[in-house]
Amino acid sequence: MPLERTPAKDLQTSNYESDSSTKGSTENIAIASRNKRKGEHGDCSDELKAFKSEILALFNSKFTTLQSVINDIRVQNTEIRKSQDLMSEKYDEIILKIEKLESERNKNLIYIQSLEAKLENMERHLRAAYPENKNISEKTRENKGRLG
Repeated sequence: MPLERTPAKDLQTSNYESDSSTKGSTENIAIASRNKRKGEHGDCSDELKAFKSEILALFNSKFTTLQSVINDIRVQNTEIRKSQDLMSEKYDEIILKIEKLESERNKNLIYIQSLEAKLENMERHLRAAYPENKNISEKTRENKGRLG
């Protein structure tokens, strides 16, 4: 189904005898032009310009203040990041030291247990080599007179 356009409005000719310049010319009635009215607001315009400049100055001062605060915050953030990185490195070092100390402690415990086992073994062998004399009283301070 083809699209159809509506036909353009017919151009009308104005035949005013009082207007000799437009005689015989064609005008499109659909085109309308409006002339803007000149306002009598010279005082308001000056007041608006002054208000605008005051507002701009206020915004600029606030913007400058905000920019300086933002820059201070950025500096603080970089310092915080640096200290956080340093603390993270120190934390990692401490974790490594703790792991090293724990492994050394475990090695020392194993070594102590082996030494205790050796000591018990030596004591058993010593007891086996020297039998214990039971029911024999020990004489204290033996001398030649008592022995002989």
